[in-house]
Amino acid sequence: YIALKLRKVLSAAAKEEVKIKWPNDLYCFGGKTAGILTEVIQKKGMAYLIIGVGINLATDPEVVRNINSPVGSLFKHIEPEELERVRSLILSCAFEEIIRAVRSLPEKFSAEEIKEWNHSDLYKGRKLRLIEGEKIVSEGQNMGIDKKGRILLQDGNQQKAFCIGEASLRL
Repeated sequence: YIALKLRKVLSAAAKEEVKIKWPNDLYCFGGKTAGILTEVIQKKGMAYLIIGVGINLATDPEVVRNINSPVGSLFKHIEPEELERVRSLILSCAFEEIIRAVRSLPEKFSAEEIKEWNHSDLYKGRKLRLIEGEKIVSEGQNMGIDKKGRILLQDGNQQKAFCIGEASLRL
């Protein structure tokens, strides 16, 4: 849900469509542009949601050389003197959108949100492997998400929904 909200902010800033890789990575200009980590902890009978967000505004060629996967950034090019102003603006907008999302966190995705997710799904319709650690949990065609935000994989006549915290999708 938070990925959908952050996607809007980043798409507007980049003036480019940002895609989502289930469950929480955002891609733009050919590589991973942002990632979201969430965790719920229990302390003294209270539940706390911790959200971490990383956004690549501009890539450093030296850093990119040392990373084994495609790295994207929000901007193909940005003048160094503009970076601080743009960073502050984007972080402010992203923060406001995330706070708004958390305050109204739904139990289920609406039909419109599912449609928006499926439209912006990086691997829409592709054959994927769901991997946890080194183990392949499932393989199938990506059919989008359901009302609970679980990824739907179609394997033959069977469609399965997955919501695994430490799993990743691979082509």
